[in-house]
Amino acid sequence: EVHIASAFYKPNFIEPLLDSSFHLHLFGKGDGFQVESDLSELIFLANELEPEWIILDGYHFPVEYEKAIRLAGFRCMRIDDLPVQRCEADVFLIHNHGSELFKHDLADHTIKLTGLKHLLIRRQFRHLDFSTKRYSKPGEIRLLVSLGGGSEITDAMNLKIVEALTQIRGMFGKATIVAGKMGKISEELVEASRESEFPIAITQYSENMAEMMLDSDLAITAGGYSMWELLYTGTPFIALSLNKAQDEYTRYLAQDGICGILGLYDNISSDHLKETLLSFVNDEARLNEIKKKVGLLIDRENNGQSLLNILTN
Repeated sequence: EVHIASAFYKPNFIEPLLDSSFHLHLFGKGDGFQVESDLSELIFLANELEPEWIILDGYHFPVEYEKAIRLAGFRCMRIDDLPVQRCEADVFLIHNHGSELFKHDLADHTIKLTGLKHLLIRRQFRHLDFSTKRYSKPGEIRLLVSLGGGSEITDAMNLKIVEALTQIRGMFGKATIVAGKMGKISEELVEASRESEFPIAITQYSENMAEMMLDSDLAITAGGYSMWELLYTGTPFIALSLNKAQDEYTRYLAQDGICGILGLYDNISSDHLKETLLSFVNDEARLNEIKKKVGLLIDRENNGQSLLNILTN
């Protein structure tokens, strides 16, 4: 049984993401996130449900949450993508590539799980048939653009990406833009897509991003969790950064041969997008090296097994 607790933030967005096996609990009254009241409600709910584990995911949870949860007698795990603060949870999970080398401020009792061998992957990805993965030749390349759940920033970037694509000839066979559930599909975006020599499909959301990623030759994504889902499906990607922390990290990934990069969103023009795309696609040796990384970094058979052993014992 899984219970998900969240601040009262756009429940109409959260609820469709949960299947019938999940129970949703909303804290507060929509008046913003308040640490003291939110933590009080969390401990109250935990005492009522008596869960085996409480999992925290988000920069906004200070270390006081971990202390209070453990003091109340519950086991706690924190999930992060960068070590931005001290952790005193029972388990600290950070599955980003290279996180084994990060400096972590951890309590003596905290078990550290770092690196892609601990990657948590959605069920739909675990059921993929990877034998169907194919890569298209120039002129037929299938591009996927997915920058997350959607915001004014990603809406603006989607428009820039489409404008760049309309300037490219003889490279792509089709492109798909996923705006995200909170994104906006503007008339300007739709009109711009009609200027392309190849079809550009624009959709709000996909129920099966796993199949969509598997069926793509190349992707443009934000510097978050989707990077690892793309790597898992063997799809080379170019990362776009939505904040400085992402920018620093994606530059490290590019240097390590994991992906291409566009840089920080507010420095990206349509011309820069066009030049980066063409350079990336035309560098066959680089693409082949990225594809080889999948087998070296991702263990699809045993992915997350050590975490499962901890949580179930």
